[in-house]
Amino acid sequence: MKTAVIGKNSYISSSLVQDYKNDDIEFYLVSSRNSEWNNFDFSKTETVLCTVGIAHNSSGKRLENEYYAINRDLPYQIAQKAKSSGVKQFVFMSSMIVYGDDVDLFNSKEIDPNTTPCPSNFYGKSKLDAEN
Repeated sequence: MKTAVIGKNSYISSSLVQDYKNDDIEFYLVSSRNSEWNNFDFSKTETVLCTVGIAHNSSGKRLENEYYAINRDLPYQIAQKAKSSGVKQFVFMSSMIVYGDDVDLFNSKEIDPNTTPCPSNFYGKSKLDAEN
């Protein structure tokens, strides 16, 4: 399987490629920080895994537009290009933050399709917007 991983330098991308490097998957690691993703030929892949996003930065109001541009708008643009290139599967990596700040990854109830999102800041809202 040929998979483009958009978000070349993310922890998730690096970990995924490392964990599955011996499987029958050919990975193309593509940066989202410049025009590399837009110049990449998506038609040679079956799957696009989008791990782009910013997090763990200041939650100051001055960064709100940047969060929306990177966490919402950029994945949408990547998805549109993947679709128009005939990619069969697009996987978007979101964040637990869409369910609020107090989500305890180890002790919380299971999150399923009926769980109501409740982002408490623009980081969570930007990720939820991208999901939608």
